[in-house]
Amino acid sequence: MTDFLSELRQEVLDAHTRRRRCGLARRVGRWLASDSPRALAVAATVVAVVATVVAVRAISVRDSVSPRVVEVIRVGGNPTGAVLSNGSVWVGDFAQERVIRLAPASRREQGSVAVGGQPVAMAAGESGPWVRTAIGDGGTVARVGSSTRARVGFGSTLAAGAATVWAADVEIGPEGVHRIDAATGRDTGVVDHRGIYALATGGDSLWAVTNNGTVLRLDGRTGAVRARWPALAQSAGTANPKLIADAS
Repeated sequence: MTDFLSELRQEVLDAHTRRRRCGLARRVGRWLASDSPRALAVAATVVAVVATVVAVRAISVRDSVSPRVVEVIRVGGNPTGAVLSNGSVWVGDFAQERVIRLAPASRREQGSVAVGGQPVAMAAGESGPWVRTAIGDGGTVARVGSSTRARVGFGSTLAAGAATVWAADVEIGPEGVHRIDAATGRDTGVVDHRGIYALATGGDSLWAVTNNGTVLRLDGRTGAVRARWPALAQSAGTANPKLIADAS
């Protein structure tokens, strides 16, 4: 009988506690739903705290995964850049004036393509892999395996969009950004942007970094400036920045 009364008493206390909690939650909910400035301030604080906790947890998850070397593939020569295109990895070989094709699954070399110059940059678009080569004070841009080559000046930038491939000439004039038709491989004109040391395509835009750290968002078809952020990418005096963009 004593055990029964003890259990009954505990159930009554538990029910009372749950009722108080529900009542408190309802009162807090009605207060936060009101238009009082204090309620709005508290709600904003709660949202900010929750967002901060979520962000910190997300950063902690990302930081806990460190990149590691899975395997090293010996290709010889002097690799100068690599891109993923059409299911293969394409690596420029500066020393032997070729582009090496690797199979990601087997990690084996599938062959190589002579490019008639020293590769200084690689890019990949919907039309496939592209290579920029250095020849004297100038160079060429071509789709790997194509006989059509666009003549460019001195530089080491290359970016491939859906319909256009871009290559900037710097330091040795005239400076500018070549607009190359991705379907034909022919140069369709030079856009007057000077001091461009990095290029990347993302969605409908072409992104560029100049020698003074200014970041430009250019139209992906015409090369016209759509936005400008002065001195955004300045670093410790380097004139060879790297730029990555996604499709968003």
